[in-house]
Amino acid sequence: MKFKVWDKDGRRWKKTKDADDQREYFLINSDGKLMQVFDAFRRNETYIDYAFERYTPVFSAEIIDKNGVELFKGDLIKIFSNITEITLYNGCFGYWPQGLEWKFLAFGSHDHLKFDKIGKCDEIEKIGSKYENPELLK
Repeated sequence: MKFKVWDKDGRRWKKTKDADDQREYFLINSDGKLMQVFDAFRRNETYIDYAFERYTPVFSAEIIDKNGVELFKGDLIKIFSNITEITLYNGCFGYWPQGLEWKFLAFGSHDHLKFDKIGKCDEIEKIGSKYENPELLK
């Protein structure tokens, strides 16, 4: 599953395994724990640290908004004139619509959303992230 990593202290995104600079990257082990990996090239050594205190893994919802932007858990989206956050609930990505906070709407079972073959949906637009733009949640 694709993910990116939020640095809580540095308030920025960190590189993951797909990055060009392989001296520092992140993996998720078979237990679901985030690991930060440091490669010491000169000494041919690798250091691994469990990174759950400072870093937050943020998983892809495998959906693309109307502008071609890949969406992740915690992204703030505009959908049918509502502004809401992408959430993972009971193993499904979706959202809690404004005014209907008691009703979780999973993207995979939403009757009013139309997705193309690559997961693009023209009814959804990313407007920010709860990590980068927490003020939008107010």
